Amino acid sequence: MLYPRLEPLAGQVHVLVLLLTCEGSIARPPGLLATCFGRWEVAERHFEQALPVDERLGVRPCVVRTRRSYASMLLDCGAASDAARAAELIAAETLGMAREMIRLQRLRERMERGRSGA
Repeated sequence: MLYPRLEPLAGQVHVLVLLLTCEGSIARPPGLLATCFGRWEVAERHFEQALPVDERLGVRPCVVRTRRSYASMLLDCGAASDAARAAELIAAETLGMAREMIRLQRLRERMERGRSGA
């Protein structure tokens, strides 16, 4: 029910005017929803759309969150070729964002468990 409402907005940017903050590309939330439903190609398309927008905006916390979400989706998908791309995405600087650093470390651990077959 939510995805069809979000998908048409994916090319836009979420800005909270009263708080003077930018939450980045609106393409990330539909990517997260598509990931939940196992729609890997759709999710990838949304993350690929969101990442350059966040980078152009220069909103680095949004870039980190989009990279983490994208990497997590790639690991969920489980394709062997996606592990290298996931590793590139989570190698990003986290700007001292403590929660994101923990989340990225968890993704690294997932990757290691996947390599060791655990």
